Amino acid sequence: MNTKDSKTYGSGTGDIENGHSINGSKKDGDDRSGSPFSDGSASSASSAKEFPSAPSTQRGEEEEQPLSGRRRRLAFLVEMVLIFALYLPFALLAPFYPPKAKDKGLSPFQVGLLLALFAGVASLFSILIGQFLSHIGPKFAFVAGAFLVGGSSILMAPQVQLTSEVEFFWFTLATLFVWAIGHAAANTSCTAMISYNFPGNEAILFGIMESFIGLGFLLGGPIGSGFYRVGGYSLPFYVFGGFLVLLVVLNFFTVPSYNARPREKTSVLELLRIPSVWTTCLALTITFGILGIITVGLAVHLTDTFEVKDAYAGFFWVLSGVFKTVSSTLIGTLTNKLVETNSAAARLILIVGQILGCITLLFIGPSQTLHLPDKLALVCIGLALEGIVKSCVIVPSLVDVTVTARWSGLPDNFATQSIIAGLFWGAFSFGTFLGPLIGGALIHQFGFSGACNVGAVVFLIMGAILSIYLAWEYRCGRGRREAYRLFAISGSDELNDEVPLVATK
Repeated sequence: MNTKDSKTYGSGTGDIENGHSINGSKKDGDDRSGSPFSDGSASSASSAKEFPSAPSTQRGEEEEQPLSGRRRRLAFLVEMVLIFALYLPFALLAPFYPPKAKDKGLSPFQVGLLLALFAGVASLFSILIGQFLSHIGPKFAFVAGAFLVGGSSILMAPQVQLTSEVEFFWFTLATLFVWAIGHAAANTSCTAMISYNFPGNEAILFGIMESFIGLGFLLGGPIGSGFYRVGGYSLPFYVFGGFLVLLVVLNFFTVPSYNARPREKTSVLELLRIPSVWTTCLALTITFGILGIITVGLAVHLTDTFEVKDAYAGFFWVLSGVFKTVSSTLIGTLTNKLVETNSAAARLILIVGQILGCITLLFIGPSQTLHLPDKLALVCIGLALEGIVKSCVIVPSLVDVTVTARWSGLPDNFATQSIIAGLFWGAFSFGTFLGPLIGGALIHQFGFSGACNVGAVVFLIMGAILSIYLAWEYRCGRGRREAYRLFAISGSDELNDEVPLVATK
C-alpha cells in the first residue's frame, strides 16, 4: 500500500489520522438521527469499526467542522429561500427578453448568442470559483454571487431606455456577463456548503435544492407576467432584483462564517484524473445538450403540428417544470437511501435517466421509425418524462462524483467539496450552452422529428457507455465500491462544537 493509500484507509485499530478516535462520543443536543439534516457521523463510525478497510475521510484539525443541530437547519432554510429567489429573475429572460431585443433591432442570432454566452461564462466561472472557493470563503461567495444576480436583474430594467441597437447589445452583454458570474458563485458555494455540512445526506438535500430551483422557475414566469401587465417590461426585473438584494442582507446575518481553508490542498486536475468523473460529467453535459432539441424546436412543433396558439404554448413548459420540481426531492431521497448500501446506485439511476431520455424524445418527436402517432397526449407524457429525466441526471451526478472522489482517496475537506461543486455546475452549464447549438443544428439538418430520433440514439449510446464503464470498473478497475456509509465522515467530538450563527471573522 502506497503512502496515499495508507493515509486514506484506516488501519483497523479504531484510530484515524490526527489521532482522533473513530468512536465519536455523543453530547447532549447532538443531532445524529436518520434525518437528512444529520451529519451521518454515528452510522459511519460504527460501520468503520465493522469494516476496517473502509476509507477514512476524517477532516483536518485546521479546518472547522460542519455546523450542528438547529443552526444547520436554519442555515439550510435561508440558503434555500435565497436559491429560490435567485431563479425568479432568471425565469424572466426567456419569455420577456427576446421580444424586447427584437424591438430594439437585435436579430435572433444575436439574442441566441447572448443567452449562450451566459451559459458559457457560468460554466467557466463555476470551475474557477470551485477551485478557489476555500480561499474566497463560501459565505462571501454565496451572498456576493446572489447580490450580483440581484443587481444585474435590476440593471436589465432601465436598458429599455437605450435607443441604439449597438448600445443595447453591449449593455446586455455586460449585464449578463456579471449575472453569469454571480449565478456561478451562488450555485457553487451553496452546493459545496450542503455537501460539507451534510456528509452522507448530500443527495436528499441537493434534491431539495433542485426543487427550490424548479419552484423559482415555475413561479417566476407567471408572477413576472402579472408585474409585466401592471408596469411593463421593467417592473418584474426591478421587483425580483430588489427582493433578491433584500434576501442577501438577511443571509449575510444568518449564514455562518467559518474557516474553510484545509490543511490539504486539492486541485481540479486531481479530480479530472479519475476516469469515473469524466463519464459522469459527460453524461450530465450530453443530457442537457440533447434536451436542447426540445428547447429550440418544441414551440414551433406545437404550432405547426397541433395548431397550438403561442399564448398557450407556455403551459406545456410548465408541465416539465412541475415534474422536475416534484421528482427532484423524490430522486434525491431514493438516491440517498440506495447509496447507503450500494455506492454505485447513483450511477445506476443516471443510466435509468438516459433510458428515460431516449423515451422522452421518441414520444415528443414522435418517432416515425416506431410509427408513433402525432398525438398531443404523447407530447405531454414526453414533457413530464423530461422533468423526471433532469432529476435522474442532476441529483445522482453530484452524488456519484462525490462518492468517486472519496473512494479514490481525495481528502474529504471543503476544498474537495468546492471543486466537485464547481465541476458539476461547470458541466451542467456547458450542457445548457451546447443545447441550443446542438438542437438548432440537428433540427436544421433532420427536422424536429428526425432530430428527436438522433437525440434518442445518443441517449442510448450514453447509457451504454455508463453501463460498460460501470461493469469494467467492477471487473477490471478498482473493484466493487464499498457502501457509501462505510466511508462517510468519521465521527469526532469536534462535530458537536457550536458555531456562532452570526460569525465575525
